[in-house]
Amino acid sequence: MTPSGAPPVSRWDDAAAEADPEERRVRAAEAYLELASAQENRRLDRLTRLAQRLFGVSVATVTMLDRDTQWFLAHAGFEADAAPRAHSPCNATVAAAGTVVMEDLSADRRYAGHPMVAGDPHLRFYAGHPIETPGHEPVGTLCILDERPRPFSEDDRALLSELAAWAQDELVRSEELDRAAEVQQSLLPGRPPALPGYELAARCLPARAVGGDFYDWYPTPDGVGFTLGDVMGKGIGAAILMATARAALRGAASPDPAATLDGAAAALEADLGPTNTLVTLLHGSLDAGRGRLRHVDAGHGLALVLRADGGWTPSRGGGLPLGVLPDQSWESVEVDLAPGDAFVVVSDGVLDLAGDPLAGVDEVAVLLRGCRSAWEVIERVDAVAASGELADDVTVLVVRREESG
Repeated sequence: MTPSGAPPVSRWDDAAAEADPEERRVRAAEAYLELASAQENRRLDRLTRLAQRLFGVSVATVTMLDRDTQWFLAHAGFEADAAPRAHSPCNATVAAAGTVVMEDLSADRRYAGHPMVAGDPHLRFYAGHPIETPGHEPVGTLCILDERPRPFSEDDRALLSELAAWAQDELVRSEELDRAAEVQQSLLPGRPPALPGYELAARCLPARAVGGDFYDWYPTPDGVGFTLGDVMGKGIGAAILMATARAALRGAASPDPAATLDGAAAALEADLGPTNTLVTLLHGSLDAGRGRLRHVDAGHGLALVLRADGGWTPSRGGGLPLGVLPDQSWESVEVDLAPGDAFVVVSDGVLDLAGDPLAGVDEVAVLLRGCRSAWEVIERVDAVAASGELADDVTVLVVRREESG
């Protein structure tokens, strides 16, 4: 569930908001709602189910309150996504500095006439703890409700407070990952270099908000240089190393892909060694006039040539990933692209999409059979990726020589 109807964040008068604490609070809540509308958060769903079981109540929710509406970012025990904010007990919780408990809502004149108290499901008990932003703006609650009045001990209060802190940390983490994803996407190249007689296309789909896959390309005097890499791991740590590896390869760029990789490996040794992290990648350069592609494979092994006649050949050659041994070196391999041929390199997430992760590029060739353009390769991968949840980052890069005539 996501609050797809949540209002977009709009520009507003900073001076007025500074003078109005509720305006600041609403602005902060809207920012979280905008983030929540873009991504599911299964951990919050699990948290509400856990709260429901721990306290033995019928309903548990993680709720955000904007100007007029309370949005249920996660819930257990009922199916509504939103409700009017007016007369909600959560209003008292966001105004409080700690846990708010109402042992019998029907005995409180503020809430006795609430539709969910006076009518189905005849709620009686409420306990909530505020959820705050890092700037201490109370934007929502973790709350529990039940159909019978009940006491709530100090131990219960402490447990609810701890669960609310978990929910708060998860929301902050989601916001940080969302910002990190924006930065990571900005590091990927935009439109490929214009190269007469060739099509270039690529796609990177992280399994999480941020991932360890990356691709890059840049113009060279004879054509184009390109890279597809995969940093071991997921999340922010892998993303940081991804950006570092990309920068090292750019800094070491030379006409010889093997020399480029040697230089990048030396620059990365101090970063990869202490973290026990490996990077597999394929780096290459295309001499467009001759149709000759030279590449070096550092433990990647997931490249092939789709031939114009419908056949395919794996791209041979390889060596150890970066970060395995100091002072390692690699050798370049040459591939000739005839008109209509496409050089395709993928990350291992594509193997999962293709069906059998152990089958290697054979399954990738079957998946991409019959593609007549570089973008058709991308669209084929996109379509399969959209059919289910990604288990791993999915990245593909294509260099295709256009057919003559």
